[in-house]
Amino acid sequence: MFKNSISKLKDKGHEVLSIIRPKDVLEQLCINSKFQYIRIEDRPSKFGMLGLAWSLFKKDYQVLKIVNNFKPDLLLGSDGSLARVGFLKRIPSFEFSEDDAEAIKLYAILSFPFYTNIVTPVVTSCWLWNKKKIGYNSYHELAYLHPNQ
Repeated sequence: MFKNSISKLKDKGHEVLSIIRPKDVLEQLCINSKFQYIRIEDRPSKFGMLGLAWSLFKKDYQVLKIVNNFKPDLLLGSDGSLARVGFLKRIPSFEFSEDDAEAIKLYAILSFPFYTNIVTPVVTSCWLWNKKKIGYNSYHELAYLHPNQ
């Protein structure tokens, strides 16, 4: 989703670092696009809610170390670690979501309170966090599939 935005930011002289999880073909896309990235492991534990909490803590810690070294001005993405680390470090963070918060309730509860804003299609509900919503009249997929890109 961020391929075109990253390219435009880099063209304007901004330094961009992507933090990726091993998912689908994401790493290969970063390699092909020559994007600077750091891969973090994202292995949810098999021990219920306690395992989930431990997994989130480990991922948040990995992201915190990266943020401490890179010192970004903004955090953009769709991972709750960005929200929690951004809140802790007082760095504005923006969630890019296309799901109704009620459909991803646990994620929303653990992340949305900490995001500065939630960027999402107008038709999407941000549930308890609608005041943080930045709505747009489109869909995520058009950010990378639209013919003008």
